[in-house]
Amino acid sequence: MPGWDYLSYAYHGDDGKLFCSKGYGNTYGPTYTTGDTVGCGINSVTREIFFTKNGKNLGVANKTVRTDQDLYPIVGIRSFGGLVRVNFGQQPFVYDVTDDLKKLPIQRQTALELNQWLFELNGYSNDNEDSLLDSDSSISHRFNKSDTSSEAEF
Repeated sequence: MPGWDYLSYAYHGDDGKLFCSKGYGNTYGPTYTTGDTVGCGINSVTREIFFTKNGKNLGVANKTVRTDQDLYPIVGIRSFGGLVRVNFGQQPFVYDVTDDLKKLPIQRQTALELNQWLFELNGYSNDNEDSLLDSDSSISHRFNKSDTSSEAEF
Protein backbone atom coordinates (compact mmCIF):
# COMPACT_ATOMS: atom_id res chain seq x y z
CA MET A 1 0.00 0.00 0.00
CA PRO A 2 1.46 3.41 -0.91
CA GLY A 3 2.79 5.14 2.19
CA TRP A 4 3.11 1.94 4.18
CA ASP A 5 6.35 0.81 2.56
CA TYR A 6 9.74 2.17 3.58
CA LEU A 7 10.56 5.52 1.92
CA SER A 8 7.07 5.87 0.45
CA TYR A 9 4.69 8.76 1.05
CA ALA A 10 0.95 8.76 0.38
CA TYR A 11 -2.10 10.94 0.83
CA HIS A 12 -5.05 8.54 1.06
CA GLY A 13 -8.37 9.65 -0.40
CA ASP A 14 -10.65 7.52 1.77
CA ASP A 15 -9.68 9.19 5.06
CA GLY A 16 -7.46 12.17 4.09
CA LYS A 17 -4.58 10.78 6.13
CA LEU A 18 -0.90 11.06 5.34
CA PHE A 19 1.18 7.89 5.43
CA CYS A 20 4.98 8.13 5.61
CA SER A 21 6.73 4.73 5.60
CA LYS A 22 4.32 3.31 8.20
CA GLY A 23 1.11 1.28 8.32
CA TYR A 24 -0.72 4.07 10.12
CA GLY A 25 -1.47 7.59 9.02
CA ASN A 26 -1.83 11.04 10.54
CA THR A 27 -4.56 13.57 9.86
CA TYR A 28 -3.50 15.70 6.88
CA GLY A 29 -6.17 16.91 4.47
CA PRO A 30 -9.70 16.43 3.20
CA THR A 31 -10.82 13.18 1.59
CA TYR A 32 -10.97 13.00 -2.20
CA THR A 33 -12.96 11.00 -4.71
CA THR A 34 -14.06 10.79 -8.35
CA GLY A 35 -13.64 14.12 -10.13
CA ASP A 36 -10.98 15.50 -7.77
CA THR A 37 -7.45 16.34 -8.93
CA VAL A 38 -4.67 15.45 -6.51
CA GLY A 39 -1.13 16.72 -7.00
CA CYS A 40 2.17 15.86 -5.40
CA GLY A 41 5.18 18.17 -5.32
CA ILE A 42 8.69 18.00 -3.93
CA ASN A 43 10.87 20.96 -3.05
CA SER A 44 14.33 19.51 -3.60
CA VAL A 45 16.00 22.42 -1.80
CA THR A 46 14.12 22.03 1.50
CA ARG A 47 13.47 18.28 1.02
CA GLU A 48 9.75 18.84 1.61
CA ILE A 49 6.89 16.99 -0.01
CA PHE A 50 3.43 18.49 -0.36
CA PHE A 51 0.11 17.43 -1.82
CA THR A 52 -2.60 19.48 -3.51
CA LYS A 53 -6.30 18.94 -4.01
CA ASN A 54 -8.10 20.68 -6.86
CA GLY A 55 -5.34 23.29 -7.14
CA LYS A 56 -5.04 24.08 -3.41
CA ASN A 57 -1.78 23.35 -1.58
CA LEU A 58 -2.52 21.26 1.53
CA GLY A 59 0.77 22.15 3.21
CA VAL A 60 4.03 20.38 3.95
CA ALA A 61 3.50 16.64 4.35
CA ASN A 62 7.06 15.58 5.16
CA LYS A 63 10.42 17.33 5.57
CA THR A 64 12.83 14.43 5.05
CA VAL A 65 12.39 13.40 1.41
CA ARG A 66 15.48 11.70 -0.03
CA THR A 67 16.27 13.93 -3.01
CA ASP A 68 19.62 12.22 -3.64
CA GLN A 69 17.88 9.17 -5.14
CA ASP A 70 15.46 8.58 -8.00
CA LEU A 71 11.79 8.94 -7.08
CA TYR A 72 9.05 6.71 -8.48
CA PRO A 73 5.40 7.78 -8.75
CA ILE A 74 2.69 5.35 -7.69
CA VAL A 75 -1.09 5.55 -7.54
CA GLY A 76 -3.10 3.08 -5.47
CA ILE A 77 -6.76 2.49 -6.28
CA ARG A 78 -9.23 0.09 -4.67
CA SER A 79 -12.06 0.07 -7.20
CA PHE A 80 -12.16 -2.67 -9.81
CA GLY A 81 -11.99 -1.14 -13.28
CA GLY A 82 -11.21 2.31 -11.90
CA LEU A 83 -9.55 4.84 -14.18
CA VAL A 84 -6.86 7.37 -13.29
CA ARG A 85 -5.44 10.09 -15.53
CA VAL A 86 -1.87 11.12 -14.67
CA ASN A 87 -0.08 14.34 -15.65
CA PHE A 88 3.72 14.40 -15.41
CA GLY A 89 3.95 17.89 -16.86
CA GLN A 90 2.74 17.23 -20.39
CA GLN A 91 -0.11 19.65 -19.56
CA PRO A 92 -0.24 22.60 -17.15
CA PHE A 93 -0.79 21.51 -13.55
CA VAL A 94 -3.99 22.53 -11.78
CA TYR A 95 -1.82 23.81 -8.91
CA ASP A 96 0.40 26.74 -9.95
CA VAL A 97 3.68 26.68 -8.02
CA THR A 98 4.66 30.18 -9.22
CA ASP A 99 3.40 31.96 -6.09
CA ASP A 100 5.33 29.54 -3.87
CA LEU A 101 8.53 30.26 -5.79
CA LYS A 102 8.11 34.01 -5.23
CA LYS A 103 8.06 33.45 -1.44
CA LEU A 104 11.47 31.73 -1.42
CA PRO A 105 14.77 33.58 -1.00
CA ILE A 106 16.46 34.23 -4.35
CA GLN A 107 19.11 31.49 -3.96
CA ARG A 108 16.36 28.90 -3.44
CA GLN A 109 14.44 30.20 -6.46
CA THR A 110 17.57 29.79 -8.56
CA ALA A 111 18.06 26.21 -7.34
CA LEU A 112 14.44 25.31 -8.12
CA GLU A 113 14.70 26.89 -11.57
CA LEU A 114 17.90 24.91 -12.16
CA ASN A 115 16.11 21.71 -11.10
CA GLN A 116 13.34 22.45 -13.59
CA TRP A 117 15.91 23.10 -16.32
CA LEU A 118 17.68 19.82 -15.57
CA PHE A 119 14.39 17.95 -15.76
CA GLU A 120 13.55 19.55 -19.10
CA LEU A 121 16.83 18.21 -20.43
CA ASN A 122 15.97 14.76 -19.08
CA GLY A 123 12.53 14.40 -20.55
CA TYR A 124 10.28 17.26 -21.57
CA SER A 125 9.81 20.96 -21.90
CA ASN A 126 6.84 22.78 -20.39
CA ASP A 127 6.70 24.87 -23.56
CA ASN A 128 6.01 21.96 -25.90
CA GLU A 129 4.25 18.81 -24.76
CA ASP A 130 5.38 16.98 -27.91
CA SER A 131 9.08 17.47 -27.18
CA LEU A 132 9.74 14.18 -25.38
CA LEU A 133 13.28 13.09 -25.96
CA ASP A 134 14.35 9.63 -27.06
CA SER A 135 13.10 6.57 -25.16
CA ASP A 136 16.29 6.36 -23.07
CA SER A 137 15.12 9.41 -21.11
CA SER A 138 11.45 8.49 -20.85
CA ILE A 139 9.58 9.80 -17.82
CA SER A 140 6.62 7.47 -18.17
CA HIS A 141 7.66 5.08 -15.38
CA ARG A 142 9.87 7.02 -12.98
CA PHE A 143 10.73 10.52 -11.82
CA ASN A 144 14.23 11.81 -12.20
CA LYS A 145 15.36 13.10 -8.81
CA SER A 146 15.21 16.65 -10.19
CA ASP A 147 11.49 16.42 -11.03
CA THR A 148 9.34 18.35 -8.60
CA SER A 149 5.66 17.66 -9.14
CA SER A 150 2.90 15.52 -10.59
CA GLU A 151 -0.88 15.32 -10.48
CA ALA A 152 -3.46 12.57 -10.79
CA GLU A 153 -7.10 13.17 -11.59
CA PHE A 154 -9.57 10.77 -10.00
